[in-house]
Amino acid sequence: SIEPPAPIDALQGDLFKSFKSPKARKLKAARDAIRNKQWDRARSLASPLTGDATYGDVALWIRATAQSAAAKASIAKKLWAPALSAARASTEDWLRLEDRFPLSPYLKHHAREMGLNELTIAQGLAGQNKTAPALKTFEAAFQRLIAASSALTIEPQHLESFSVACTKRKPDDCLLWVPRLAAAFPRSSLETKMLLKYFPNAGERPKPAPGSGRGMAPY
Repeated sequence: SIEPPAPIDALQGDLFKSFKSPKARKLKAARDAIRNKQWDRARSLASPLTGDATYGDVALWIRATAQSAAAKASIAKKLWAPALSAARASTEDWLRLEDRFPLSPYLKHHAREMGLNELTIAQGLAGQNKTAPALKTFEAAFQRLIAASSALTIEPQHLESFSVACTKRKPDDCLLWVPRLAAAFPRSSLETKMLLKYFPNAGERPKPAPGSGRGMAPY
């Protein structure tokens, strides 16, 4: 019989505790660089190993994680172009990881991380006043995160950026998302308050569709 893959934490522990391999040592240094918010160093250390048959999935995971973190840091500084570049690079690494290592345990949160990258890309586009593609990307992110049962990873800053873009354009599809997003969070949450700031009627929530969990089935 085929044994199930070991948990990611256990795999990382086994990998990073092994100092016999120079490659393992390099990947441990890359992971430590992420913890220290040294995104460029993490990418530099992991990149040479992304094509490795043994460690390639770990290297791609580390680089994707570093790219994503760098993108979010750029968003916080309103550096839209670097944020878009890093988020897209992270997405490409997640796709490479899925393609080259389809059985890798590092794919466990693949859909969630792809959705979070889409949120970052949407924020970057909105920051550049590219409203139409920003809204399209926000909606794709919401759909992906909902499908991955990760709607609660959507933050107030994402909803504010989405709401501002929505008020500029107001397409029907955009407005359909507002009550469904509000339905994902407690009424007293910062996320709901952010939506109510721009859409006072967001609290008028639709009835959940059968089997839709928290009532956020995307249309």
